[in-house]
Amino acid sequence: MPTPTSSSQAIVRGSALIAALLLLLALAMRWQHEPVRLHPSAVLFVALGFATFAALVWAAGRRMRRLESDKQELAHDYRTILDAAPEGVIVFDRAGVITLATDRAEELFGYAPGELAGIPLERLVPERVRDKHLRRRNDFICQASGNAVVQGERMLARRKDGSEFLACLNIGARHTAAGTAMTLFVADISQHARREAELNRINRALRLLSEASQVMRKADSQIELLQEICRIVIEAGGYRFAFIGYAENDAARSVHPVAWGGFEDGYLSELRVTWDDSPSGRGAAGGAIRGGRRVVVRSIARDPSMAPWRGMLLQRGYASVAAFPLPIEATLRAVLVIYAASEDAFGKEECRLLDDLAADIVHGIGALRATESRRHSETALRRSEALLDRSQQIAHVGSWEWDLVNQAVRWSDQLYRIFGYEPDEIEPSKDAVIARTHPDDRERVAREIRGLVQGESSSQEIDHRVVWEDGLVRHVHMQCEAEFRDGRPARIVGSVQDVTAQVRREMELQRTNRALRMLSAVSQATRQAASEADLLQRACDIVVVTGGYHFAWIAGKEPGPEKRVAHLASAGHPGMLEPVGSGIVNWDENHPYGQGPVGRALRSGRPCIVRDAQTDPIYAAWRDYPREMGFIATASFPLLVDGKIESALVIYAADDAFGDAECELLQDLARDIGHALVALRATAARNEAEAALRRNEALLGRAESLAHVGSWEWDLRSGAVQWSEESFRIFGLDPQGAAPDLETALARAHPDDRSMVRGRLEGVAAGQALSTEMDFRILHGEQVRWVHAKAEMEYHDTGPLRMTGIIQDISERRAYEARLAEIASHDNLTGLPNRNLLNDRLGQALAHARRSGNLVAVGFVDLDRFKIINDTLGHDAGDELLKEIAQRLSGCLRSSDTVARQGGDEFVVVITDMQRPEDAAPVAQKLLDALAPPMTLNGREIVPGASIGFALYPQDGDTLQALLMSADKAMYAAKQAGRGQYRFFDPEMNRAAADWLEVGAELHHALERDEFELHYQPKVDLQSGAITGVEALLRWHSPDMGLVSPAKFIPILEETGLILEVGEWVIARACRQARLWQEQGLPPLRIAVNLSPRQFQSRNLAERIRTLIDQPDFLPEFLELEITESMVMQNVERAIATLEQLRALGVRIAIDDFGTGYSSLAVLKRFPVDCLKVDRSFVRDVPNDPDDVAITRSVIALAHSMGLSVVAEGVETEAQRAFLVDSQCDEMQGFLFSKPLPAAELAVLFREKAALAA
Repeated sequence: MPTPTSSSQAIVRGSALIAALLLLLALAMRWQHEPVRLHPSAVLFVALGFATFAALVWAAGRRMRRLESDKQELAHDYRTILDAAPEGVIVFDRAGVITLATDRAEELFGYAPGELAGIPLERLVPERVRDKHLRRRNDFICQASGNAVVQGERMLARRKDGSEFLACLNIGARHTAAGTAMTLFVADISQHARREAELNRINRALRLLSEASQVMRKADSQIELLQEICRIVIEAGGYRFAFIGYAENDAARSVHPVAWGGFEDGYLSELRVTWDDSPSGRGAAGGAIRGGRRVVVRSIARDPSMAPWRGMLLQRGYASVAAFPLPIEATLRAVLVIYAASEDAFGKEECRLLDDLAADIVHGIGALRATESRRHSETALRRSEALLDRSQQIAHVGSWEWDLVNQAVRWSDQLYRIFGYEPDEIEPSKDAVIARTHPDDRERVAREIRGLVQGESSSQEIDHRVVWEDGLVRHVHMQCEAEFRDGRPARIVGSVQDVTAQVRREMELQRTNRALRMLSAVSQATRQAASEADLLQRACDIVVVTGGYHFAWIAGKEPGPEKRVAHLASAGHPGMLEPVGSGIVNWDENHPYGQGPVGRALRSGRPCIVRDAQTDPIYAAWRDYPREMGFIATASFPLLVDGKIESALVIYAADDAFGDAECELLQDLARDIGHALVALRATAARNEAEAALRRNEALLGRAESLAHVGSWEWDLRSGAVQWSEESFRIFGLDPQGAAPDLETALARAHPDDRSMVRGRLEGVAAGQALSTEMDFRILHGEQVRWVHAKAEMEYHDTGPLRMTGIIQDISERRAYEARLAEIASHDNLTGLPNRNLLNDRLGQALAHARRSGNLVAVGFVDLDRFKIINDTLGHDAGDELLKEIAQRLSGCLRSSDTVARQGGDEFVVVITDMQRPEDAAPVAQKLLDALAPPMTLNGREIVPGASIGFALYPQDGDTLQALLMSADKAMYAAKQAGRGQYRFFDPEMNRAAADWLEVGAELHHALERDEFELHYQPKVDLQSGAITGVEALLRWHSPDMGLVSPAKFIPILEETGLILEVGEWVIARACRQARLWQEQGLPPLRIAVNLSPRQFQSRNLAERIRTLIDQPDFLPEFLELEITESMVMQNVERAIATLEQLRALGVRIAIDDFGTGYSSLAVLKRFPVDCLKVDRSFVRDVPNDPDDVAITRSVIALAHSMGLSVVAEGVETEAQRAFLVDSQCDEMQGFLFSKPLPAAELAVLFREKAALAA
């Protein structure tokens, strides 16, 4: 809406404009000589307009003068502001030319007053960054709009004298009538940047110290510790490269790197450093070792001491270096060498912190060296126990004992598996054994065990069957022995071995032998049968009597549309005769009764096997018959007569029958019956007058054909040779086209056997022997067949008359024998040698090594996470993985070496003829590399991996069993080291296993023997000095070992699972003690108990705690449960839920050893806890260590901000206590006040303190 002033101004201006127009009109009329007649009012109006116009012109001039004055004043103020700015101010145009520079700016860049104006801005930038500066400036100018601003940009600047400094730039754009002008504020931040860099380096060193401290607490070996330190120096410290070298006491006094991290690029392979006073020992590393103090080289490029290595260091981007001595022991010195990518990278404060790191490393190595022997002992003990369990698994042997006095039964884990249970699935007992025993064996097994219990016998061996829950039947061999006390059985111990595989092999062998006997008997029956019916009946009788089968019959194939089956002969179970003859079987493919094994065999001409008639779908039409008639399996074998299917031999078995080898022999039996039927029919069709002669010839020829036996005769007088037709067939010759003689036969013999055959025959012919018998090979084209030949000499009064003999084709028998040998010595799945062949080859290798003096390496290969693959992808995928692993391992070894499958996912490699022990390491690495490439199983990519343990002959064992055990221990060491590695056997593994076994064995009985007790360490209020609570600490007094350190037995409790039972005992005993103290007149005390990781992970923890603290006169709020950060960080959500359940009981929760884990504040604030306990590692060096001071105060402030109380652990000095009081810590515990005390002594201490306070 217009204002009054603007409206009046518009009227005045309008009036002046109208007056001007009237004047112009009058002048125009006057110009055309027209009279101008103006009204007086018009003249007045025009005069008023002129007056107004003149007034406006005067007012505008005055306003312009005022504006010019204001402009000059504003420009003066603007320049005053710019000159007063602490930064230098430069104004430049779009072309980058400086139009204005303040005195501060000219002073900053080293120019005289007024000298910067008019020069390009690029002169103020070093040449190497000008391109970047131009791009950045142009981008800003192009994007400048309105009040565009760039703040805090850092860039190198150049002074007039060429020196450089780091500048902070703030740029703004403004638009004027003359164009866009840019204002640049410049500040020299070089000192600030250097200070910032120094602080970053200090913080980096502090982080390095913190992480190194954590690593030292977790490292299991010196090399692991040193390697982790090098890694942390690079990752947390941000340095380029670091290594730790040991000072050798050799003649050259060389420095040998043992751990390193960062960008190495082959540096260590070229490095030669000593610690003597030679040029190669005057560098940072040698100087630090000799002088025993740190050496810092701030510029590798300029420092003369670095001349021997300067080229290789600068090539890899190392600009400065610092070396810190590590005096581990008097005879063992080392050095930490750190390289940085920039010069002058090691500040004074930073070096002091790195000195602390070096001291920590020395302390950590010393601690590790002190505990390594103990750890090796414990490890060897664990290996020994694991080996025992593993041995039981490999041998399928479980052990048990039955304490008859206390009625306590104990089973090994393997015994659970043998009886089809998961370990600890049920309570072990005699009834559990009987429940899984086969119903037919239960009474016998129960009777034998009862005899032991009643003292009727002192030992028993029982073979029986076990039926698992899923119906699987296993065969076991049980050995039991009773121990007597006071004339009565007090304990029964025993073992149970799963002999299923052995029983099945025996059964398979028995069935194969049975089938072979049947073949022989049927072959004889074919010669004795008078008719087809007689032959078929004899065959059925042989199958039942000689073969031991349940029932057998011959199913004849009747023609016609109904496709019935006729009963031709049968033998065996009499109840089977009626069903097979009742017409419930036919060979019609469209009828249900034609879908069984008989109909299928008669239609297809191929055998049909049903191994479980109760479940096989093709036997569905007769599902009730197996149970009623007492058979399990059935098989049908077609009888082919002149190539036509006329009938089938049908066999029923009452046991698990019809293995592959057995079926092949039964198929041969059916073929023999078919051939015999052909022979019988041919014989019956001949003329009765020629029957005798022709029948004999046919039977002989057929018999030879059936048995693959040919006959021959050599007349020594005439030289004539006669062969039977089967002999011609065996040699692959045409009876019509080949002349039978010795040379023809020898020409068919294999070249390697030819001289042997000739020699044997000529020996008989020369009278050197009456007969000969031999096996040799003959050639049928490219095919090689085996034959058995026998020759006898017939003599006359005048001397040798003729040589007669037989030749039999035994190729199938040889192949079968070879197959049996292959099965006996090779793994069916992978084709590798099995344990039997491995033992044989390893025995040969050891014998050869004893003679030659060479070494033998035995490697035990165990696949990593194979069970996960089996459970996830299935057993077929697991089998494919095992076959692939077998191929990869075989491809890594020489033909003289051996790779065998030990069983499951375990393989063994044997490397022979080694000259040095170190020759085995490249082979081990080669094996790991071969297993590393991924493979695809069931459409998923799987990366196989393995852990390998090696043992060497003779130092690690001089027998087969000793070497395998040593290699197995080394393999478990590789698994513990992180899997995917190899390890060589170390005798320490045996010693560690023995120590672990001793402690573990005693520990199993410690609780029941009441060898545990609790000591209590007081917690003290830092303000009042009063005792506010105690922490319960577990102690073990072993009768044999004395007071055992908790660091030695707590890990064993964790590993064996005993910590669950012992942990509950600790909580119950602590609560009970709190109640006893109150009964003794002491005020209520809060008792803190440490929860173990396994306790915290148990599903029913809260319920168990509720039961344990449910004691008279004990309130839950007086129990405090201590957990560690690592326990709750494994599964945060589950941990929160567990803690909330515990809080709901009323107990307090404290986080122990706070600051040593990896919890974040974002997660910590979610945990329902009441207290933080500051770890003793932070309290130990306060108030002298500023880092620990800062950390401790931060933890206290953090806890109080979250509403938590704080307890400081490990307080041992008055200075520490004073610092904690000043830092407002709530409570403390430590030796300054009291060490952990037994309950009675703590009560005395409490009363003394109370008396003093009074």
